[in-house]
Amino acid sequence: MPERIAIVIPSRGMNALLAVAIDHVQLALEQVADRASGTIIVCDNATDPPYARADLPAIDVLLRYDEHRSFSEACNAGVAASACDLVLLLNNDVLLHRHALDEMLDLVHEPLMGIVGTRLLFPDGTIQHCGVVFGEHGPFHDRARRPTTIVPRAPRYLQCVTGAAQLVRRDVWEQLGGLCEDYPFGYEDVDLCLRARQLGYRVACAQRVDSIHFESQTPGRVERDVPSRRVFLERWHGRWSIDAEELPYGA
Repeated sequence: MPERIAIVIPSRGMNALLAVAIDHVQLALEQVADRASGTIIVCDNATDPPYARADLPAIDVLLRYDEHRSFSEACNAGVAASACDLVLLLNNDVLLHRHALDEMLDLVHEPLMGIVGTRLLFPDGTIQHCGVVFGEHGPFHDRARRPTTIVPRAPRYLQCVTGAAQLVRRDVWEQLGGLCEDYPFGYEDVDLCLRARQLGYRVACAQRVDSIHFESQTPGRVERDVPSRRVFLERWHGRWSIDAEELPYGA
């Protein structure tokens, strides 16, 4: 029996890009139709004017907030609105490769696997995400801005992967209580991965194909990162494993 995937897309504005992101989700689902079915859930996070259901014909559920909520709150509400075996958190500025779900589904069923991410590129063909690593001062995207052509394609097993495109087993999600809502916007995905690893689950990043991530397109995204980082460091500083010496890109 095919597994059920709840594809949860929190979104605010960016109507045209959201529609294209949903088109890519549909193409990816078609490639795994013999293995999984998808429920596409859009959480309208106070878009003005609100999304019109008629403009998003491919989705299954549209949730509406009239006041802005955190990324965590929106995702948690989206997951709660669906019966599923797997949860795919997806940003509205991510264009999934049509074969991205193939490898993600392979990896999520490896022993003790809890969370799986996938390789994401900037539109110029350089790495945006191929895994999150940790230095002394915290997490950052490994190999950022390097050409995808020079980065190996083997799956990577890491401490964390980004929530921009993150597949989570529903039973693991429930054990963790979903995303922590203490984070205004940012680091809740890293927090989720670290908590999963505390319970003995593994985290991996699929590398076979390249999806596109425009990154930080939602208005106010960067400003909200500062208080989220403060929450993260208060909670986790000194509790991660240092696995890289390179500074975050742009630091």
